[in-house]
Amino acid sequence: MPVLSDRLTDGAKLGRGAQIVFYARGLRDSVDGDAILTQARTPVPVDPETGLFTTPNLEPGPYWCGIKWAAAQSFENFQIVIGDSDTRLWPLLEEALPYTPAQESLFKRLRDEAEAAALRAEGLSLAQDEAVAALVSAGTETRTALDATFVRFVDQNGDPLPDGAVTTIHVNTATGDIDDITFEGV
Repeated sequence: MPVLSDRLTDGAKLGRGAQIVFYARGLRDSVDGDAILTQARTPVPVDPETGLFTTPNLEPGPYWCGIKWAAAQSFENFQIVIGDSDTRLWPLLEEALPYTPAQESLFKRLRDEAEAAALRAEGLSLAQDEAVAALVSAGTETRTALDATFVRFVDQNGDPLPDGAVTTIHVNTATGDIDDITFEGV
């Protein structure tokens, strides 16, 4: 039969005033079928200095575990199920505690919102890129216009240069400055 052991302490890790008791949740047959378990309380001594306690051998099954810190305080009862092997009490109590979702930090919430906004913007960017690519794909009017004119070149009177004229811009790759612009005509 299993034994439970653990430590019941206050914030200073002292066990003074701690009391713990176990009792079956209701009348039931023992696992071996050789006894009837009652709701008689099984108090377990708690070391006042360390908070350590160890139960006697307990029959596996459903129990109430009562814990209190002061004589005037009433027991807080937890429904636990004791398994077939020795264990700490805490995992059994943890299963009995009501689930409380973790509080989300403000930082996490803001980070998640920023990441979601970035994903939405990326999705928009991809959609816009696809729309532009469709506009400038080969054979479209937009593509033809873009291929025909990149820079408008005019002469000293402001008149456009004749079709087929070649104008060369010479760039200094070390500085990025324009060194010269030459016109070669048609």
